[in-house]
Amino acid sequence: KDSELAVLKEANSALADGLQVALFLLDEKGQVLQANKKAIELFNISDAQSKTILAVTLSYDLERFVLECAESREASSMEVVLTYPSDAVAICNAWPGPGNGVYLSILEITDLRRLERVRQDFVANVSPELRTPLTSIRLMAETLLDEGDSIGEKQGKTYLKRIMSEVDRLSALAGDLLVLSSSELNPVRKSACDLALVTRNVVSELAPKAKEKGLELTVEGPKTLMVPANSNQITQV
Repeated sequence: KDSELAVLKEANSALADGLQVALFLLDEKGQVLQANKKAIELFNISDAQSKTILAVTLSYDLERFVLECAESREASSMEVVLTYPSDAVAICNAWPGPGNGVYLSILEITDLRRLERVRQDFVANVSPELRTPLTSIRLMAETLLDEGDSIGEKQGKTYLKRIMSEVDRLSALAGDLLVLSSSELNPVRKSACDLALVTRNVVSELAPKAKEKGLELTVEGPKTLMVPANSNQITQV
């Protein structure tokens, strides 16, 4: 029996250490009885046993969360902002453990929240870029529809050129979105890239557009600058 229990305990410990989630077993006072490998790495601790969860995480919110679970004996979940050993956001789950103890799992989601903010900011920024040309196209199309008979040929062509220009603007934006989506889905394949040559080519391509706006583009730098990069993506940037 004792040997079977020892094997089972060792297997449970190995299972916990294999998880990519920080896992603690705590007593009813929030003292750490056991911590898996991920928990030790996350909080940069050498020995968590006999320490309280507050001492390990420096989070009063997490301590209160654990004590409430120990008292209620009900499973619960919450999102916690951690400040030690570095700023992080985590999803925490607590549920009753053996005796009056509590199991606590901590899953760091800092990168996920950062990406969510980036996407939210992106949507907020791109929405006006879509709305403005669409509004212009609609207004000019309505003008042509309502006043088409009274509008002269020259003015009508002006409206049509404006509509085509706004459509081109939307097409360029759609292309940028596709490039962005592709860059997120596909890994970057780097090779030897002459950054100086790429820069000169881009400036040469954009120089006529700059000249139309009264601007002059020039390049100063080495003739050759080899770096590991993806030349197509660098050109897009």
